[in-house]
Amino acid sequence: MGTLGAGHARTVHAAITLFVLLTFGTAVATAQTAQPGIARVGVRVTSDAASSTVEGSLFAIDSTGQAVQDLPADALQARVDGRPVQLSLSGPRPSIAMAAAFWLDSSATPQVRDAVANALAQGIQAVDVNRDTVAILSSGQSLAWDQAPFTNSAADLQERLNQVIQTTPTDDQVSLEQVSNALRALSAQQRDARVLLLFINRPLAGAASINASLGAIRSFAADNAIQVSIVALPGAGGQGPAEGLAEATPGGRVEYVLNATNRQDISRRISLLLAPAFGAHHFQFPAPAEGTHSLSVDAPGVKLQSTTTFQVTTRAVQIDSLETSAGILKADDAVTAPTWVEVIPAANAPIDSVEWTLDGRVTEATTQPWALLIDPEQLGDGRHEVAARIISGGRAGPLLGTSIMVPPDFLRSVRNAVRNWGVIALLMLGEIIVVILFVRTTPSARAAAAVKTTEFPPTLRLNPLAGRYVAPEVIEFPTRGKLRIGYHPPFMDNQVGNRDFARLPYQDVRGDDEAVKDLSRHAACIWRDSKTNDCYIQLGWAGPGERINVRPQTQVFHFGRPQDATSTPFRLSHHDVVRLSTGIEFVFNQVGLRDKPTPESKKLGPFELRSIPGGSGSFRTVAPAQETVAEET
Repeated sequence: MGTLGAGHARTVHAAITLFVLLTFGTAVATAQTAQPGIARVGVRVTSDAASSTVEGSLFAIDSTGQAVQDLPADALQARVDGRPVQLSLSGPRPSIAMAAAFWLDSSATPQVRDAVANALAQGIQAVDVNRDTVAILSSGQSLAWDQAPFTNSAADLQERLNQVIQTTPTDDQVSLEQVSNALRALSAQQRDARVLLLFINRPLAGAASINASLGAIRSFAADNAIQVSIVALPGAGGQGPAEGLAEATPGGRVEYVLNATNRQDISRRISLLLAPAFGAHHFQFPAPAEGTHSLSVDAPGVKLQSTTTFQVTTRAVQIDSLETSAGILKADDAVTAPTWVEVIPAANAPIDSVEWTLDGRVTEATTQPWALLIDPEQLGDGRHEVAARIISGGRAGPLLGTSIMVPPDFLRSVRNAVRNWGVIALLMLGEIIVVILFVRTTPSARAAAAVKTTEFPPTLRLNPLAGRYVAPEVIEFPTRGKLRIGYHPPFMDNQVGNRDFARLPYQDVRGDDEAVKDLSRHAACIWRDSKTNDCYIQLGWAGPGERINVRPQTQVFHFGRPQDATSTPFRLSHHDVVRLSTGIEFVFNQVGLRDKPTPESKKLGPFELRSIPGGSGSFRTVAPAQETVAEET
């Protein structure tokens, strides 16, 4: 009866102490004074690799083992990859998820459990019930530790500490599998810092099983940035396994207790173990370039600096809005005249290009101002869908789409009808003229015209380089007009902004990624003079409209010497080399075959006479079996 009464008194004392500390913990923590001098520092990066700023938490411990609360930024020396960087210390303390696990066997007496529970209540004065969360775990529970709930309710924590004091631990629950369960429960908590405060009174190494080992637990805690702090009571064994587990985690360490019933000593050691979490400060600085970086932090008087690594990846740039000269483009805005639409990025970041989609047709703008020309004459009346996304550092951002309206316009409809039907009428008239000329031309004239000239058309033939696949292998010069060559030249229609350029036929050049990696979307124009049969090439586009400058590797060679084919057209000669990119070359071929007329003399009949050369005027008889054969001159 006396034992139960003493146990009840101990339970009430612990509950009241915890309630008071949790209720007024913030004020107590604020009233603590900072200790002079920094003896140890620790740093951890918590921000995402794609964030524009690097954020994390750091702590500073003074020579007494207490956290330095008032920590100025200039008291620390931070470096990224060896270069100094200024840390910005701002915001409240990082939030904490803590699991206090009483990994005690049946040898822990009620007096020991009472002292440890009350020491825990005194040692967590800085718990913020508005931001932190705590779980109380005990080997006296039959529930697996990964099922234990986290709470910030003072009443719930009082009840669970009462159970720790009143319930006798079960030896079957003292296993490393339970410690692994506690770590898994902590890893699921969405808090800035996660701490496992472990009370032990038997060696950790002796509790290993096939399902859990010290090595696996240590790796899991380090990978998930969970601080493991251990209060080693009498019976926990000497140094070794406990230090190997705790010191491999951020801010983790072991404190050894000689008297398991000395509440004040245990409370002081709990405060030392939790100082890295309760004394942490939030920091941030601008993210460096993409890649893996090293952040090191130290301070005057610190013997060992704290170092961590972090990743920075290219960030996808979002579009804030689409804008025209009249302002932001809203849904179903009316477009009655040719209008340029630009993107407004949500963040200041380098832009490689902007990919536009207009009614399902994709166009890429590769130069500033990354705009798309919307022409009602080409779209027609009704609603049309417009979308865009920014490509930055090779990463495509999310699409931002809207719709526009092209209102009906009688004059525009008339112009389109005349334009469309006028072309059809011209085609029909041309066909009629061709038919008339064909009918009026005699068969003999057509035969003479057919044998008058026979030519192989001038071509650009692929020059194979290192077995790369490129198509097409032959590009024929057009008989009329110009031909655009490049990696799908229509992608440049909006950039040039001229209908003459958009109406020209084009020849796609495609191939292996290595071959076409530096091929321009529009590399050159080729054409053929119908009168002289001379073939010309001009690199890029000189107008009308926006100029297109080709890349330096796009050149024309005559007898191995580069020629100026950019400022003026260049007349090609047989075996000239046209290099579109470092992996694509074509050789110009122009071979003409003209038939020589073959004179034929009339075949003589068996009784006809042939005049004898020399003009003697005499005749001779030609035998019937002999015939004259025309000689080729």
